Order: sequence, then C-alpha cells, then structure tokens
Amino acid sequence: MSTNDSTKTCAYTATKTEPETWHGESRSEWNRSASTWDCPHPVAKQSQLTAEMNSEPEYCLFHTHPEKIKDGVESRAFVTTIQQSDVESDAVARRKKQFIGATFGYLEIDAALKEQDEHRLGADDDYPIVFDHAVFKGGLSAQDVVFQQPIRACYTQFDCIDRSESHIPDLGVRNKYAVDFNGAEFAGRYHKAYVGGATYEAVNFRHAEFTNDGTVRFGGAAVTADGQVRFDGVTFRTDGGVSFAATRFQNGEYIVTFRGSSFTGDTVSFSNSEFHGSGTTEFTGTTFNTHVRFTDAEFNTTGGVSFISCRFRGNAGTTLRGA
Repeated sequence: MSTNDSTKTCAYTATKTEPETWHGESRSEWNRSASTWDCPHPVAKQSQLTAEMNSEPEYCLFHTHPEKIKDGVESRAFVTTIQQSDVESDAVARRKKQFIGATFGYLEIDAALKEQDEHRLGADDDYPIVFDHAVFKGGLSAQDVVFQQPIRACYTQFDCIDRSESHIPDLGVRNKYAVDFNGAEFAGRYHKAYVGGATYEAVNFRHAEFTNDGTVRFGGAAVTADGQVRFDGVTFRTDGGVSFAATRFQNGEYIVTFRGSSFTGDTVSFSNSEFHGSGTTEFTGTTFNTHVRFTDAEFNTTGGVSFISCRFRGNAGTTLRGA
C-alpha cells in the first residue's frame, strides 16, 4: 500500500483459505487461480463518507459498508472506475474492473450514467467487470444500460430486502458480450427479479439461486449468435412464479440447458418462447413443482429437445398447447 494519499490503495485482501474474507462459506467456492486477491482501488475519501472517522479510511468505497457512504457516491465512483480503467497497462486495466468481495448498497448504474447524459458503460478493452463473491445489499439497477464489457458475478449475493421503490436486482441490461452469474444468489423479500428486455450473446446462471416473494422474469430477453444458455442446477423458489415468456433463444450450434434445475412456486411460463439453432434444448433432470406452460412455444432446433428424467409435480399440470 502506498503512503501517498493520491495513490493509497484499499487494505482489503480476499484469501482462499479464509472464506469469511470474501462472503464465502467454503473454500471450494473460490474460483480464482491465485490463492489471494488484493483490491486495486483507491481508499475512500473522507468527503465521500457520512461521518468523520477517528482515523484515515483504509478501504475503498466498494469495501466500505454502504451505510457509511453518502448517497450516490458509490454508483458514481463505480461508473467512473470502469470508464477510466483502460488508461494504464493491460494488467492494471484488468484488475481495475474487479470488485471481488465488495459490499455494495443500491448500485444505480443507470442513474450515474444518466447524470453524464450517457447510457453506455465500458472501456477500450474486453476485460470483464467482475463481481465475484460480492454482496448487493440494496440491489443493482442497470435499466437500458449497454455494457461494453463482459460481466461476471460468480457466487454473488443480491440481498434486496423490502425496498419500497425498486424492489429488484434490476438487470434490464443489453450486453454485447457474455453475462455470467455462475453460483449467484438472488435472495430477499423483493417484489420481482427482472432480467428481461435484454440481448445477450451468452448467459450463464449455473447454480444460481432465486428466492423471493414475487416473480422472476426473463420475459422478452433475446440470446443471439453462437452463445450458450446455461441454467444448470438453478433453484427457483418463488411465490410469484418464473417467466421466460416471449424469450428468444437464437444460439446457433450451442445448447440451451436447464439440466438439473428446480422450480417451486407459482406458474413457470415458456409461452411464446422461441428456440432456434442446431444445438440441443435440454430440460434433462429438471423438476417442476409448479404449473408449466409452453403455450405456443416454438422449437426449431436440429439438435432436438430433451425432457429425459424431467419431473412434473405441479397440481395444475403442464400446458403444451400450440407448442
């Protein structure tokens, strides 16, 4: 850590053998090649915090508890960090986009960009924005944002508890690259989780968990080009159901898979969804403890559709009308 205030970096270190340092439960969740990760971001300024501290800040805004940060500061700093992350070497540019083990409040990316009269977020490189092992205490809003970087959020927690205005991890995102939520957890009493109205080249929600009192919506999303769509081992436990209605999967030779996933709650809808390409669409080993609708869904895949070992346990049955 530098002693120069202008270059002093955050004191946070995530260590594989100490899961408590990165919001983990087991070292097996650690998904990095190195056994430690040191935060590259500058320490927070006193003027960015809500109250005077007895000593100089040691951590960056992203590893400081959100309650200690002034409103809007964290979101603006995040956007600026990404926008300015390509000014140095490749190694630095890559690390500047990493927010491992961060604790965010309500990250309003869309609002911060709107202040700049901008709707795109990115830098002049292809390094991913990494939210691995981060916690979002208030959610994430990126409505109509165009991400110019890949996004990765492995073993990330969205703990959105009782937000009165925007109860959602709001992922109305357009991204020309991959969106990877491997092992992410969406938990809390929010009204709905919205991941629809988006266009992706590839989506990975493997082993993600959605637990809420409302609806999880992917409706109207489009997955295009030769990208994989993976919902392997995903757990949906919702009171309001899960909607993939009018979702378009146009993924060339790659697969669309819900292998081993579990749906519990209200209706699961794939109504008016379209599956196009030469890859396989798999519901192998999927369990539906719900009413399932494939009304007017279109399967136009040369690779076939598999429901092997799929279990339908909903009291209201399964609707395949027009599929």
